[in-house]
Amino acid sequence: MAREKVLERTKQQQAYSTFSEDSSSGKWQLSRQASILVSLAFIIMIIVVLVVLYHFYFH
Repeated sequence: MAREKVLERTKQQQAYSTFSEDSSSGKWQLSRQASILVSLAFIIMIIVVLVVLYHFYFH
């Protein structure tokens, strides 16, 4: 739900942006890649923390 709303917003912002299409699309691609990398980093950190906690507290 939330992701779809965010995607719709980014599409609307891209459509209404005053920049030229090339620069705005490049910026949006960079921001998308950055957000994907950040979310992956958070997921990996959470998995590592859970594994470490499991290893120390349940063995």
